[in-house]
Amino acid sequence: MSVEPLTLTAFAELAALVQTPDSSTATRAVGRPPSLSDVLSRAEEIVALARRQGLSHVRVVGSIARGTEREDSDLDLLVHGDTGDTFSFGRFQQAIAGMFGCRVDVIPDDELPQAAAEPSSRSGRLGARLIADAVAL
Repeated sequence: MSVEPLTLTAFAELAALVQTPDSSTATRAVGRPPSLSDVLSRAEEIVALARRQGLSHVRVVGSIARGTEREDSDLDLLVHGDTGDTFSFGRFQQAIAGMFGCRVDVIPDDELPQAAAEPSSRSGRLGARLIADAVAL
């Protein structure tokens, strides 16, 4: 099974599902998501894991970055793929999920310029919100 990085469009669709409380397709996290302070306290470890996979510029986005996480929230990380391939994103995602015991979405930042080109689209609005909420590690 290969793990593909989450596209911005797929992230927007996933966000819509999670925001629908009665949705039968919404996925619950394995465990309670970490707080932003929990993630920041392990920033060096997270950045080191990213570097080993050819990834950089790790940023926390989404509900954890805004401090509005719920019990069913996941940890959303926006990353830059310097030399990383699809497998690098997947290995990083699995390592972080193991670290925090919750579901993790890794979003490649190379999709943000595409989203910004369509500011009126759902993915364009989500991209702008991700950038505004991002907390760098």
